[in-house]
Order: sequence, then C-alpha cells, then structure tokens
Amino acid sequence: ENNDLYQYTLSTPWDLSTASYANKSLDLDLTAASTKDVAFSSDGTELYTANDNQTIVKYDLSTPWDISTATEAATSDGIRMPDPSAMESIDISPDRTKIYIADFSYGQVYQINLSTPGDLSSSTYSGQFITPYYALSKNPNISGLKVIGNKLYMSDQNISGEAGSTNSRIMTFDLADSENIGSAYFGIEDVPDLERVNAGVGDNDGAGLITKDGDLLIARSDDNGAVGTSLMLLDQTNRQYIDPTDSSVVPY
Repeated sequence: ENNDLYQYTLSTPWDLSTASYANKSLDLDLTAASTKDVAFSSDGTELYTANDNQTIVKYDLSTPWDISTATEAATSDGIRMPDPSAMESIDISPDRTKIYIADFSYGQVYQINLSTPGDLSSSTYSGQFITPYYALSKNPNISGLKVIGNKLYMSDQNISGEAGSTNSRIMTFDLADSENIGSAYFGIEDVPDLERVNAGVGDNDGAGLITKDGDLLIARSDDNGAVGTSLMLLDQTNRQYIDPTDSSVVPY
C-alpha cells in the first residue's frame, strides 16, 4: 500500500466529474507512517499531514497548490495528547497559529497552538479539546474536520456505534470563543449526509470536508457508493444542499 498524494485538475471548478489526473504526486513515505489526512494553508503554500505515529509533517510549496513543488520543511516530534491517540483528521487555522486534530481512538478533537505561525517547533498542546456528546457511549469515527470562523464541523461515519456501520452525518458546533475549541457547544442540529459520504484521504469513510469562500462543501458518493463523485454546499439556514456547479438544491 503506497502513501502517496495525487493531484487532479478540474476543467469545471467544483465539478468532480471533470477531474483528470494532473500527473503530479507527492511521496509521503518519508514520514515512515501511514498518512491519515492532509490540510493546506489558506494560501496553498503549506501542506500539513496527520500521521498514525502521532507526528505532523509540514511541506512548503514553492508554487501554491502544486504538490509537485512540495519539499519537506519540518516534522513534529509527536503531539502529546492527554490520552494515547490516533490522528485521523487535521485542519489548520487561516492565520496558521492553530492546528486541530481529530482523534480516532477517543472521538475527540484537540487544539494545538503555534506561537510562531506555521512553525511546528513552536507547537504546544493548548489543553483545549471537545468531545462529541455521544462519544462516551459509542464508537465515533471522526473522519472529516473543518473549523470555519466560529463554527466547527465534524463528519462521523459510525453514528450507530456498531462496527462496520455505514451510517454517517455531519455535526456542527458553535464556538463561543473562536480562539478556543474548548468553548464549543452543540448549537446546531446534526446534518444528515446525502447517501454515503467519503473522504478523499485516509480510510475512505466519512465525509471529505472542504472550504469554499468561507462555506462548507461536502464530498459525497453516488448511489452506488463510489468515492468522491460530487461536491455539495451545505446551507444550514435553509436546510438544504446546493450543487455549486448549477445551483440546484436538495432539501434535507
């Protein structure tokens, strides 16, 4: 099993059916671990990977968003959480001063602070984390994570708590303090996924969460479960999904 990241070009923006392989890839095997998820800085010049040996690896991209120009810049010595953890998803704040890690083993999300923006050597565990309300009684699989402004979004593939479950949903939380995920509270109802949703990195389960102009896009599957066949914009105010390619609407 390889540990490579591949780049595709979309001839029509946000339309995955127009994707073609760009003949660009990045070998992540230098981490000597299995990469579970990746996150780009908001300007596309930095790439961060979350790995199952509790390390985060940072790459610098000389050409924004072009992974063929990536060079390894730094590796964390290991993010020490309160409990033994298995990194599953990663996100980084727009100002690059906070990294968010979703933990597979305990179903929690942790906040790592960077005193120097983008500098892993300046990382410290903030002491702040959030545990979904059902995590103590079930076995969540947080396979997607995004923090946008004062909202935190998680995708969970296993909402029934049963091994092999294919049920999934998007959970949204309000942050009373956008600088501190420990201030999160369950302010908005669970959002049902369109059929089965799939991440493009890692174990291919749960939802792939992407930002577009400050909004949330969900990578979803088709009726047959094919991975990542379309992107849908989440509109919670009107309880609907919007296709960004043609503005068609699917209520939920």
